[in-house]
Amino acid sequence: KMHTAPPFKAPSVHTDDFRTILNHWGGSWMWDHTTIVGHYSWVAEAAAANTLHVATDGSYMRHLAPDTYATAFILECTEGRGQYIGSFASSGSSSNAYRGELLGLLAISLVLRSVNTIYPELHCSVPVYCDCEGAIKRIRSIPTYLIPTNAKHAKILKLFLSYQGPSTITPEKHHIKAHQDDLTNFERLSWLAQLNCECDYNAKSHLLANLENPRDR
Repeated sequence: KMHTAPPFKAPSVHTDDFRTILNHWGGSWMWDHTTIVGHYSWVAEAAAANTLHVATDGSYMRHLAPDTYATAFILECTEGRGQYIGSFASSGSSSNAYRGELLGLLAISLVLRSVNTIYPELHCSVPVYCDCEGAIKRIRSIPTYLIPTNAKHAKILKLFLSYQGPSTITPEKHHIKAHQDDLTNFERLSWLAQLNCECDYNAKSHLLANLENPRDR
């Protein structure tokens, strides 16, 4: 189940690790199943060098888990500085694949904001790839002042709104075609298409694992 967070504020802890800030903000269930390759400072270094790319995808299997959905995301540097990979599941009566896509975009926004909190001097944009055009359009159209309580997916959208504020790292959202590995061998796909397929696989895998051992929200 989703819980609305308080408005964004700078952390009271002093750290150079963005993961500490994410946990300080709450919602640690989103970060419990993450893996980082390389020193955590690589994310800021890649963002500054314009070599940071991000992908996310959601998964929902109504026939297996009508009340649960999952999300996966990958941050990766094109010059090999590192990777940050994560996935998590959430549940509720309004579960569907679209909510998974929204949560993935939220997770990425939080990661980039946490990095920006440590490195406020960074001024850059980061490409974010998602295969759900509807989710991208919805996030782009979020008002800056109020989310009606009866709006669809209001709790997730309110979290976006809560953490909006001055930021010099801008996530640039792009649509990417889904399931390209259905028709093309994975090794022949572009690197970005491979990232999307990996997110799809990770989200599905997390959802199935969560059915056997529920551990997320």
